[in-house]
Amino acid sequence: MKTTLELEKVENDTLSGRVHKVLRLSILSGDLEAGQPLCIEELAEELGVSTTPVREALVRLAGDGLVDLQRNRQPLVALISTEEISQVYAIRRLLEPYFGQRLAARAYKDAAVVEGLCQLQADITKYVETLDAANEDSDVYSEYVELERRLQEALLPSGETDLIGKTAALVNNYVYRLRIFSQETRNRERRARMRGVCVEHLQILNALLDGDVPGIERTILDHLTHSEERSLAARQDGSGRSRR
Repeated sequence: MKTTLELEKVENDTLSGRVHKVLRLSILSGDLEAGQPLCIEELAEELGVSTTPVREALVRLAGDGLVDLQRNRQPLVALISTEEISQVYAIRRLLEPYFGQRLAARAYKDAAVVEGLCQLQADITKYVETLDAANEDSDVYSEYVELERRLQEALLPSGETDLIGKTAALVNNYVYRLRIFSQETRNRERRARMRGVCVEHLQILNALLDGDVPGIERTILDHLTHSEERSLAARQDGSGRSRR
């Protein structure tokens, strides 16, 4: 099992939380692949901890939808089926227009929120220009991932501890994992996809900064329709694995 896991020494009462964080990031980044068996003893040895915090972390990850735990079977990194992809987008269509309107209301009252959205808008615009001018062999994917993450976190802030934050975190787990499918597509196809996503993100940001409530809902729903089509196409091309 190839992983790049690191864990600093911490107090026992926070150890399982730290293990959970490291494993979660490894799954979301694709270092631990969908369908990959997880050996508790190997993970414990690699992380330099006992098996107890690893077991506790895996239970939490199962609750996050990231690990498949079945009685008397080895834990697996959860797979994502086409049915689950459709369910994720159905949930996002219900949530994200509301979160977008909520973000626009915050922007109306808070100059710092407006400044952050304007900066993201400028960064995405500059990235599209770079993408158009860049050599076909150059790697521009990591910057794209960060820009996408910033908009997703603005819309669905998963750092909040209330029910809304927990729901956003669960949805974002799937959103970030679906990105792995497009990462594995050919460079030229991936660039066209990234450019299309950036244009859609700019349309959302324009509506947010204008305080255009109908426009916020329209641009978000249009983006989600195209995003679902892209995810399913990448999924059907064989990028990622299926359990159905």
